[in-house]
Amino acid sequence: MGDDLAEGKTTLPLIISMQKAPVEEADIIANALRNGSVEEIDKVVSIVKQYDGLTGTMEKAKLHIDSAILQLDGFPENTFSQAMKDLALFSINRSY
Repeated sequence: MGDDLAEGKTTLPLIISMQKAPVEEADIIANALRNGSVEEIDKVVSIVKQYDGLTGTMEKAKLHIDSAILQLDGFPENTFSQAMKDLALFSINRSY
């Protein structure tokens, strides 16, 4: 998260947190993004945790993966379609 802030990248956990947080806390995130600052990283992380930014992101990712897998069900079952399903599931289950 710190690298994204430093580079001014608006990521989904930040967007979700900014949407749920009161204006004062959303402004902390917006200012950190605008300034490319990691000085407020502890506050930003706290806000993201408080407003479930990571949980919301995972839920959204799971919806997209479920949709992708359903789309693959329209194709013949073979090593390629199975590899795509496995890759989708790996991306949501990885822990690093």
